[in-house]
Amino acid sequence: MVSVMIHYRVFTARNKALFLVLIALAVTVVFGGLVMFQLQSQSAVSNQSPELSRTTTFGFVYLPVTRNVSEYYGLGVDCGAMVTEIEKGGLLDQAGIRVGDVIMSLNGFTVTQDTPLLGLIRSCPEGDCMTMEVWSHGDTREVIIIQVATHARGHSVSID
Repeated sequence: MVSVMIHYRVFTARNKALFLVLIALAVTVVFGGLVMFQLQSQSAVSNQSPELSRTTTFGFVYLPVTRNVSEYYGLGVDCGAMVTEIEKGGLLDQAGIRVGDVIMSLNGFTVTQDTPLLGLIRSCPEGDCMTMEVWSHGDTREVIIIQVATHARGHSVSID
């Protein structure tokens, strides 16, 4: 009986070692899979850069206008997209839009929280005219923008 128990203990020690090796292998495979997934995700995002560059060629940053934002900045409008930064030479800079201006509508659609400006811009086919209603210091004006697409980063032409 003693020899059976010793044999059983040796077998259990081997199982434990084998079990630990299998666990280490499984962790390595899972970790490797996560790394591969992350690399594929980053690759997928970089492959979408033409669409992202199409929206960034406008060269501006905006803040959605709500009643609170309007009150805080003393704006005369309760909705839209207030321009907070302009890229020099960007599409909106060429169109004469300045920091503090509020884009109230795009192609007749009012910019609201439910209809954000970025979504409206992305819905416009490249090469089409985009008509913006812009509020600036109590006055509104219409700005017509035409975006001409290129492969790397869209160049744009604007018409006031």
